[in-house]
Amino acid sequence: YHDRIRYSTTAFIDNNSYKQFDEYLIEQYKEMKKKLKGIAYECVVNKSEQTQDKLEVEIDNIYFYIRYSQTSIIEPIKIIANQEIIDRGLRVHILKIGKSTVKIDNRGKKRNYVDLTEGSDVVLTFYTSFGELEVRLYPHETNKNLIRVEVRDR
Repeated sequence: YHDRIRYSTTAFIDNNSYKQFDEYLIEQYKEMKKKLKGIAYECVVNKSEQTQDKLEVEIDNIYFYIRYSQTSIIEPIKIIANQEIIDRGLRVHILKIGKSTVKIDNRGKKRNYVDLTEGSDVVLTFYTSFGELEVRLYPHETNKNLIRVEVRDR
């Protein structure tokens, strides 16, 4: 399929224009990646130069992969609810902080937190009128298809 698209594209573009077309696409990709990296950095609570230097982003169709440093504390909703992210159709977010990874499948107003890496956990903090509510997600010890949910009592 990809070869057919490439063939039909080259049918409309001569050799010189083809190089310019490739360069244009690469430049567009770099600009988009820079914007997305800025959005990913904006959700970091404990910003630092080290956090920004270690931040990595990748995109592929509907997937948005972000890798943060081990000590990062982030607010995922700032990524998921960002209008530019929504407009680009990026609805599956893979967040990696240190060795912990979580995949968030965002479908409309419903978010599914899935695919936690073995031995990792993710803590979600909800701010309520009564204070903070922390919910810890981690893989089930015996059934890897399940995610355990633990509410921390403060």
